[in-house]
Amino acid sequence: MLRHLNPLEYVAIGFIKFNIESPVNIGAGEIGVRRLFLKDEDVLIIPSSTWKGAFRSLTEKIAKSIEDDGFLDELSLLAVKSYREGKSGIFYRIDNGIIDEMVKVIKGEKSKLFNQYNREIINQIAIKFKFTKFEELIEGSNREFLEKITELILALNCPISKLYGNNIISGKIRFLDTLLRAGRYALNIRPGIAIDRASGKVKEDALFFIESATSNEGIYLNIIADNLMPNLKESKLFSLTLKAIIELGLEIGARKSVGLGKLSLNTKESYWYVVRLHDRLKLGNPFKYGEKLSIRDFIDWLWT
Repeated sequence: MLRHLNPLEYVAIGFIKFNIESPVNIGAGEIGVRRLFLKDEDVLIIPSSTWKGAFRSLTEKIAKSIEDDGFLDELSLLAVKSYREGKSGIFYRIDNGIIDEMVKVIKGEKSKLFNQYNREIINQIAIKFKFTKFEELIEGSNREFLEKITELILALNCPISKLYGNNIISGKIRFLDTLLRAGRYALNIRPGIAIDRASGKVKEDALFFIESATSNEGIYLNIIADNLMPNLKESKLFSLTLKAIIELGLEIGARKSVGLGKLSLNTKESYWYVVRLHDRLKLGNPFKYGEKLSIRDFIDWLWT
């Protein structure tokens, strides 16, 4: 029940090209009059966290729109609906009904929701994740631990978290930083004004200037996916995410609400290498041993 990234059976490496439809600003953290693009000398940086946030936000919207007759089972659907993002990271909202179902499993009774679990499996999970008061769980007397073990089970079954990670498990998808080197982009400065959200009016003395970048060459994103194997729930969810990006594009960076940061995916110049690890030495040269797939073929492969 804990199998996720071990053993490692598949590695997929994505080379994704985006065309820039509107100027992009990846903020360097300033909140003053001039808001610069994140850079190291003359190299502009789009950090992996920016890509991850944009992809995860879209994946979450898609997952929450899936109906009960989709490819997610009842437990995965519950995990998705309970999924929340807070200041301390990802967490899952637990209500009394979910707790009652977990108590059934811990007491050795059958639960429709947690039907793939039994008392022994829960015990193994509790030991692995250092839940030292499992006997209190069995008695159902420790609400705090009941909530923690239930949240843990949801975290292990959440397809969003399997892709991007949470406080319990590492994600299968890793994004690399994108570097735009000198000569391959153009910078421009445009003015902006701050709006008071309460009144909807322009704030006085709130003029600022934002530095944004464009490029006729587009920008490239490299993705490494571990164990994103065909026909898994999270694989299908990621395929739907890629399909949505092909159809709708992707928005990154600051000032998206006023039209900045719009990207479109170039399907002709985007592709994946898929390596099946019968032999770990294949990782030494995935471009020799891997199967090269167009991005549309990769989407189909994930769903197969």
